[in-house]
Amino acid sequence: MAQLVGKSIPGKTEPLAWMYNKSANDANRSKSEGVCEGIYGKWDSGIDNCDEFPSASTYEGSKSGSDTYGWGERYSVRLIDKTTTSTSATRFSK
Repeated sequence: MAQLVGKSIPGKTEPLAWMYNKSANDANRSKSEGVCEGIYGKWDSGIDNCDEFPSASTYEGSKSGSDTYGWGERYSVRLIDKTTTSTSATRFSK
């Protein structure tokens, strides 16, 4: 597995913390989707989703992570097939 020098991955050495704040979740998701659009351009939301790690519903998400912990950009985004994220989210929420 490739290692990136200086890359720190949330959840590797500390647990992720769920956040029950809809506006903060939405801010995380909005930032992640903006980064996806910057990388991949506009996408068809009927086909693809902007997947993010850590999840928008965590304090370690793309916006709240840097705001809460002051640690900079410790997240990743990628466009993936919508059926993949929908299936995973449904399984995870049970």
